[in-house]
Amino acid sequence: MIEEHAPNLSKVLDERDSFRKIATAPDGNIYGIPGLEECFHCTWPNKLWLNTDWLEKLNLDIPSTHEELKEVLTAFKEQDPNGNGKQDELPLSGSAASPNHSIIPILMNGFVYDDAQTRLLVKNGGEVSFAANTPEWREGLEYIHSLYEEGLIDSGAFTQNRDAFIQLGNNADNVILGAAAAQHPWEFVDNENQYAYNPIAPLQGPNHQYATYNYPVTNGATFAITNKASEKTQVKAIKLLDYMFTIDGMVRAHLGVEGEDWVTSEESDVAINEDVEPNVKLLHPEEPTNNNWSAAAQYYQPREFRDGQVQAEDIYTDEGGYERRLQEATYLYEGKEPEETFPFWAAWYPEEVQDEYSTLETNILDNVEQSATQFITGELSLEDDWDDYVNGLESLGVDRYVEINQEAYDNYLNED
Repeated sequence: MIEEHAPNLSKVLDERDSFRKIATAPDGNIYGIPGLEECFHCTWPNKLWLNTDWLEKLNLDIPSTHEELKEVLTAFKEQDPNGNGKQDELPLSGSAASPNHSIIPILMNGFVYDDAQTRLLVKNGGEVSFAANTPEWREGLEYIHSLYEEGLIDSGAFTQNRDAFIQLGNNADNVILGAAAAQHPWEFVDNENQYAYNPIAPLQGPNHQYATYNYPVTNGATFAITNKASEKTQVKAIKLLDYMFTIDGMVRAHLGVEGEDWVTSEESDVAINEDVEPNVKLLHPEEPTNNNWSAAAQYYQPREFRDGQVQAEDIYTDEGGYERRLQEATYLYEGKEPEETFPFWAAWYPEEVQDEYSTLETNILDNVEQSATQFITGELSLEDDWDDYVNGLESLGVDRYVEINQEAYDNYLNED
């Protein structure tokens, strides 16, 4: 049906090899279509947002290394930056709600690359290995434990949900949060406190200055046609999808109606990427127009289009500056990932290993996450319990987990 009725989608699949690999199952068939939504700020989702009001008040520089961060967090704890005479500040927090809210990848990336998803590494031109049983991972845990032991990490960072996380950022009586792990500020604060928080670049650690990379398009269809549809309906549906794989179709479906939801850019407008020509400017009507399908229609937003959207030049304005704020934050992280990363967003697993792999993945990654928390909080000792942890991963089948992912990666590289 794509070949017969979807020339625009066919063109995208031909021109974007990475998207074609994501959409095509191992047997060569396309059973559904994911959205091509190249969200720039989502591509490096693990960021550290620091209360720069507190930095200024305490006359501190923005930290660039792990030791400098430790000094800043210590000052946040001990020097009463919120000025209420109490030691109620939480220097650093996060949430268990999402890998993007975890403090571990942000701090671990100076020791060994942490993709926050598979805990896999790729080195030497395609060799897959595991990160979370290496000496470098242990070294990273030692550092994070040292922060926790000195009261610089909120214990809730490993247990709280997003609502609890936001309550910390929103604290109405006084700002209490010094730094937060999140993709963007609205994930941990949604009141005027948000203006205090600014991103810092990935920390230079003893081994690396990595940032976690995540191509924002993943396999798994958001559009599919079932055998319950008549042939006429199938053709209509694929043609509608094909229209949304054009800029005009995407703008109509996702953004809405010109003049009501958006307008064409003017000569004085500035795109969120100031090096590209601006294209459209979103309007902010007080009442929703109900003219579009919003995120449900995000089938074709390549980065070059998103980069051209007009935003207010004041990144702290409530009227359309937020996306520029995220764009500028992400420039600090762009390109800081390793030369080779495991493409979990595009990895396909043959049917005969799917059940086995699902069990391995769940058991191993849950163990890594739980054990990391226990090492950080001191429930487990890196001195006494590390070897048992490594042996436990072996008994859970970590070698087989790596083997299956090596095959998936090889297949990914070898796809025509």
